[in-house]
Amino acid sequence: MSLKQKRFTDGDARSYGGSENNSVKLISESTIGVLSLNRIDVFYGKYQALFDVSFKVQKGEALAITGLNGAGKTTLTRVISGLVQPRSGCIYFNGENITGMRIEKINSRGLDLIPDRSAVFNSLSVTENLRIFFYKTKSNTPVEELVQRSFDLFPRLKERGNHVAGNLSGGEQRMLSLAKALVDPPEFLVVDELSMGLAPRILDEIWKRIEEIKSSGTTMLLVEQYSRDVEKVASREIRLEKGQIVGS
Repeated sequence: MSLKQKRFTDGDARSYGGSENNSVKLISESTIGVLSLNRIDVFYGKYQALFDVSFKVQKGEALAITGLNGAGKTTLTRVISGLVQPRSGCIYFNGENITGMRIEKINSRGLDLIPDRSAVFNSLSVTENLRIFFYKTKSNTPVEELVQRSFDLFPRLKERGNHVAGNLSGGEQRMLSLAKALVDPPEFLVVDELSMGLAPRILDEIWKRIEEIKSSGTTMLLVEQYSRDVEKVASREIRLEKGQIVGS
């Protein structure tokens, strides 16, 4: 896969709103894509995790972000989804400046993150978790039907339906956190290390589902360590190393 990255000029940064304020601005999708990151810097205290990161994702595209542990991949997904705030730079989604916006507001606009670790309610059962997931979606499909689709996708979850999520294995929790986005996909899906904690047989089925979601029009950002993990699905690849884009 070839890397096609556009560098933004200082003039572009000012015209896109930059990091000087977080007021809502609308920019043509054709100008910056569905998702656009412009010169993003992220710090944890004095430690800089991302350096001047810029790229855009076009509608219907599946962009792979690859890199070894410590490259900044998870930080990138967190800053896109609103879990971490950049020190400088700006992020646009569907032409709207979402820099500094809270995660729930970003999610309500159609961008959803599947994190690298399971995001479940540990004290609730598997079925209760699924009902909560789907209750908060904008889907017109009844909640119980979406729960059943989750069980069809992950039969193991049906077997464990009445079990408390906190008592599930790591792989089972991963299935549970994946179910929401894979059964009722958002407009834009960010997946952080899909392969983590899953058996190869289950992973093969999930990648098939990811391909189906892409074919249906969902735009994706797929984060993995190696190109081989995403090459069947991704349209192109950007590689991170020590918080910087280095190529593909």
